[in-house]
Amino acid sequence: MFVELIFESNSSAEMKGLILELQPFETVWNFKAAIQRMTEVSAEHLDLWNSSGKKIKNSELMSELLSAKSSLRLTHHGQPAAAVSLYSCIEPGTPFAHRAMRFSLERTESSSETVSESSVSYSMSYQSSTTRRGVHNKSIKSATLTHITSRRAKAGMPFKMPKGKGFEAFNLLTRRKSQPKIEIKDDEEDEEEKEVEPDEESEESEECASSQCPDRRLVCCNTVKCGKPDTRPPYATTLPEDRRYAMMITNDDPAASNVNIRAIMDHLFSLFIGCCVADLSFYDCVPMARYDCVLMIVAKDEYTADWLANAITGVCPPHSCLPFIQFFGLVRAHFVLPLVVPEKMLCSIFELFEHQNCGLVTYRWAVIGRYLLDPCATDNPSKAVSSLNENQEIDLFIDEASRDFILEQCSKIKYCFWHLLFTFP
Repeated sequence: MFVELIFESNSSAEMKGLILELQPFETVWNFKAAIQRMTEVSAEHLDLWNSSGKKIKNSELMSELLSAKSSLRLTHHGQPAAAVSLYSCIEPGTPFAHRAMRFSLERTESSSETVSESSVSYSMSYQSSTTRRGVHNKSIKSATLTHITSRRAKAGMPFKMPKGKGFEAFNLLTRRKSQPKIEIKDDEEDEEEKEVEPDEESEESEECASSQCPDRRLVCCNTVKCGKPDTRPPYATTLPEDRRYAMMITNDDPAASNVNIRAIMDHLFSLFIGCCVADLSFYDCVPMARYDCVLMIVAKDEYTADWLANAITGVCPPHSCLPFIQFFGLVRAHFVLPLVVPEKMLCSIFELFEHQNCGLVTYRWAVIGRYLLDPCATDNPSKAVSSLNENQEIDLFIDEASRDFILEQCSKIKYCFWHLLFTFP
């Protein structure tokens, strides 16, 4: 679902807007936290009100507010701050849908530079327009983005994206090297820049290009084996938080010994040529691999995964396509992780799980949420593992063999100095 905020402003006739994408299970507190990360306005000073003047609790789901179809307004320190509109989905082709999709895919079209969400917040201008059907929609008046470098980015701290019940601690795929700061320069400075030697200009352009390229170490779950070949299954190289987007394709013919890769490739290529596929995004590390009699294609987001599942239905001979979690029959689990090293990737943490718990294999663990424990929650002291570190709740799916192993250890596994308790709802 999408949330659109139109901020109130007394100093300008134009209204500034912000588009956020939330998951159906996220709460009002997550919504406030998202605004805090974008604007640096404290979430504790924000209140959400319905049309009848009743303040909405932080624990209520945003999806329930959408189904109620009530007009909402946001206040800051009791003063009106913004009008809030909720959308379950946006019709493709509308300017709002295009911008919302671009926002959710973390791309901007108004600049040739790729700007990370960890260093800027987005403020967009809107104007009202009427579609051919007479429906009153809001379209983007200008494609300009206001770049506001946050204090968190200046301090070199990782960006925290709100997710689920608390704060999603890290968005590893979008983490980039720090982007060059955009400054307004006078004419004298511009003239000095024009006098830069050609070699210096080429060196600077190469440095800028390299800074925009993602670090492969942040999108691949590799292990150091001292030059030995990696014998793990191909999905083990996918980050645990992205394995849910892996699609497993099998041949429906029971007599077939393998998938018909030629038929699949011919069909998908024809769709790439004939359809609008600009918004599709596949994994950077291992986007496609064959494992036993299964072809694995790893998408980068839910939109691409859904498109791929629908596309495979047109392959001849017939093939089936199932998400990673459903294909392996994974089971839901939760545990609380103390953040010993906040920047440490989950695949490295899971590898330490295997080192400290002999017999445990985490190749099929698929993480769907990482949430910092809410310090204001009443159950925080009972759930927190360490009082010296921040604690993060991990929501994931694991294979049945891992579940049985953990249950045999009294539902606990070793991690550094602690024993982490797993729960299986």
